[in-house]
Amino acid sequence: LVMFSQTQVDDSGQSYYGATNLYSLCTLSGVTPIKACCHRDTAGVEPSPLGPIIAVSWNSKYDEFIVISGQSPYLVTLWVWERDAARAVKVQTIAPSAHRNTIRWNKFGSLVCIGGFGNLAGDMDFYCRDNSGPKVQYTRTASTKAPCTVDVQWSPDGRRLMTAILAPRMRVDNGLKIWNGLTGLEERCDKIEDLFQVEWRPEDAGGDDFTWDELTKQRELAAATGAGKKQAYRPPKARLGAAPD
Repeated sequence: LVMFSQTQVDDSGQSYYGATNLYSLCTLSGVTPIKACCHRDTAGVEPSPLGPIIAVSWNSKYDEFIVISGQSPYLVTLWVWERDAARAVKVQTIAPSAHRNTIRWNKFGSLVCIGGFGNLAGDMDFYCRDNSGPKVQYTRTASTKAPCTVDVQWSPDGRRLMTAILAPRMRVDNGLKIWNGLTGLEERCDKIEDLFQVEWRPEDAGGDDFTWDELTKQRELAAATGAGKKQAYRPPKARLGAAPD
């Protein structure tokens, strides 16, 4: 169990906004603070605090979790739970400096979206779980942007992510977008006035996770078609099909 605690007063005097802490709870080792230097390669190094905790989320299938911490731009790290040692160990720095505050796993634990929503600009990164080497690593597959997002949900098939701009938090530009989690491409955009809630239709717990061949083919297809590439700005009169004055 990972516990995220927050107090209104910081006894160290380093913050006016209170303090946050992260702990692991195990029947064998009890309650243990999770520190920044709890790394396999830092034996003998005195652990230091992680700093302010922005978000933490377990993988839905594996004994690993992601932590967003520190001062903006934030540090994004991957941790695994070592059962034999009964401790949490940092194994990867996913992003050393990123404006992100949200973690969303798909149901297979094979894709994770790390985004910056709320008071942030809406940037999103998609990472896939790569266990082909000696150590599990998360590799970024795509990046995109969904400004003003209020709700984020993975589809039941674990391949698509829905972002939605909802009322009453946002009174303008309500609607939803569906993104391909393998390529980061926008597949659908619906503008709906006064949209308050969105939900995927539930499906059976079964289904197959994506394969590396599927990931490779989709990315090659996206690259071949030029989808997702930023186009140079052209004034309206210079665009194809523009109506004459």
